[in-house]
Amino acid sequence: LVEGREVLLERDVSDTDRFGRLLRYAWVEDPDRPGSLLMVNLELVASGYVDTFRLFHPEPDQYTYWDMKSFARDRNVGWRIDYFFVSENLVPNVKNAWIMADVQGSDHCPIGLELKF
Repeated sequence: LVEGREVLLERDVSDTDRFGRLLRYAWVEDPDRPGSLLMVNLELVASGYVDTFRLFHPEPDQYTYWDMKSFARDRNVGWRIDYFFVSENLVPNVKNAWIMADVQGSDHCPIGLELKF
């Protein structure tokens, strides 16, 4: 998806979370629409990669990012922009995936993935 292409990394408002991890969004130019960008996560799903969280949690209103300026977390109005993706052949090894929405310290929250081989 990104091999040989320029990747734009967009800095998150908070730059790092409380654990010191960099917060970035990855974008690539849309080859079919010059001047437009594609979000890499969305392209992964379109290419057949599996969103591990949705294997276990199909319900709506599950977010990993809330705008801090508008106190969106208090109202659970957010976006889900943090993911673990796997290829189809690894789906049987995915035993659980979760969002730790109660962990404070950033506008993002941690996510978890359990694999068994």
